[in-house]
Amino acid sequence: RRALQLDAVWWIVTPHNPLKNATELMDYGTRLDMCRALTNTIPEIIISDLESRLGTNRTYDTMTALCDHYAETDFVMITGMDNALTMHHWYNWRGILATVATAHIARPPAWTLVKNCPLRQLRSQNHIRINRGLAHPLNPHTSFWIMQTPMLDISSTMIRNLNKL
Repeated sequence: RRALQLDAVWWIVTPHNPLKNATELMDYGTRLDMCRALTNTIPEIIISDLESRLGTNRTYDTMTALCDHYAETDFVMITGMDNALTMHHWYNWRGILATVATAHIARPPAWTLVKNCPLRQLRSQNHIRINRGLAHPLNPHTSFWIMQTPMLDISSTMIRNLNKL
């Protein structure tokens, strides 16, 4: 949030990731509760069930609906850098890039792998590497690469598995 000087972060918990088998995912209500527990002391992070309420499970559809409904708001889609590696497999990924700015936060595997991924190679994108919080316009066709964040080599799957203990 600070790196991009955002007013708030909406953490949209998906009911189902179309790239994952439903059996791999923890119950949706449990995932929402876990996200709320992780962020309950950070009022700037809002946990949302928006995709469930909209009936969307594809990022493009969700981002389009958000931008249509909140036309005066600048949105940026924030993911871990590992998602940048696979974003070219997402439904209408170029449409996402044309709709909202994106920001990818360093987490394993960081820059060494990401620099050659299809998203990073797109010449139609304005790529901005961020090392500290400076104001940048949140324009579509802009990808921010946020590098100086604490790195924890832990995945969402590992966190979910720890919760099962």
